[in-house]
Amino acid sequence: MMDLRSINYKYYLNKMFALLLVSIITIVFGILLSSVLERSFLVLNQTKLEDKHTLRLFGEIFLQGFLIIVGSVILKYIIRYIPYPFNFYGGFEYKKLREIESNVLTSFILFSLLITLQEKLLYLCVNRLKLIG
Repeated sequence: MMDLRSINYKYYLNKMFALLLVSIITIVFGILLSSVLERSFLVLNQTKLEDKHTLRLFGEIFLQGFLIIVGSVILKYIIRYIPYPFNFYGGFEYKKLREIESNVLTSFILFSLLITLQEKLLYLCVNRLKLIG
């Protein structure tokens, strides 16, 4: 049985606070980036999906996906170099936090907030490629 006195509470509390900070920054950046992407694609979204060629739909989807990846990578570097006020407190090193390298939360936020991208993907899969339904 583990002795509760041997657990380094400072380390785990510091790590949870760092995860909270990274999550908040990621969510705020994801919301801002999704808003920018939605507004920047307003010109392309004026044409109805039925009137667009399949290659154009693929191009728009890949362009939005590429911009999501670029935004995630930029966010990763921003988070890595933000000074963490409690670095090395309790033996915790901020730069060794694995969640900094993960772009899963950013990608999830962006894909869930980009409604036009979801509509294009659904239309392409259902109506053009006949993959669903």
